[in-house]
Order: sequence, then C-alpha cells, then structure tokens
Amino acid sequence: MKYLLTVNFFLIFLLLSCEKRSEDWTSLGPDFLIKYIEGSGWTGQQFSTTIVYPDSLIINEREYIPSPKERTSKYLIVQNEMDSLFQDLQKLKYINLKDYYGFGPNKPTDLPTLYFKYQNCGQIDSALIYSPDENEVPMELLTLLGRINRIIITHDTLINQN
Repeated sequence: MKYLLTVNFFLIFLLLSCEKRSEDWTSLGPDFLIKYIEGSGWTGQQFSTTIVYPDSLIINEREYIPSPKERTSKYLIVQNEMDSLFQDLQKLKYINLKDYYGFGPNKPTDLPTLYFKYQNCGQIDSALIYSPDENEVPMELLTLLGRINRIIITHDTLINQN
C-alpha cells in the first residue's frame, strides 16, 4: 500500500509539474534528462554525458586504445546551468530529430558517431548522426551541445588527464 501511494504521488507530481503532456512544456519536469554521447565503434572510444533533473552531471569515459581504461564521474550542477540548458532545449524541441537523423536497426557502428537524446514532461526525441560534419547538424543542437561542453569543462577536472 505504501508503494502504491508513493507511485501515485510521483505520477501526480509529474503531471502537475509538466502542466500538459505536450510540446508546450514551460518548465523542467522531474523526468528531465539529456544524454549526449560521442564515440567510435572502431576504436571503442566513447565519451558519454548524462544530465539528470534536478542537478546531476554524470560522465562516463571509455577507451581501449592504446590501453583499456574507463571512468565514471558524477558532479552537481547549479540551477542556472539547468535553466540555460532548458532554454537551449526549448529552441530545439520544435525540430523532430528522429525524422532527420538516425538509421534505425541498420545503423552503422564503426567510425565516429554523435548520439543525442532528451526527455522532458513525457516528450522524448533523439538523433544518431554518423560521422557528423557541423553543417549537417541543426544550429539549435550545436548551440545546446556547446552549452553542455562548457558545463563539462567547468565541472570535470579529470577531462583529458591520463
């Protein structure tokens, strides 16, 4: 019974905080998530960033060449960084990324790829871009990825250290 009340409370909170389950969300919902992965299947190198409501930045870095290594780090980010990400995401949400990017079940797994996914108030969209050139990526996505990279540089003191 206690579990059922907790689940019901969460669902009510989710519905109220997102106002409407549509593209018209105006605030960060409790399901807010951004996932950004750059990697190469050929080398096994991958740099994964996950931003989770309300204040988490999780970085997972994996390399196999020249020697295997992996690390996971978690950082707290401040509210104004989350708000800035949300503002950039507001500009991106009107582009249906799945319609323009991605390869379905036959997606390539070698060479460099960029994977991006966001979720807020029940709306989810993602893109897989194979060997991306900047002119192939929407400006709104480049702006958001630039903001994410600035947040990573601010918080991740282990980046590019051996």
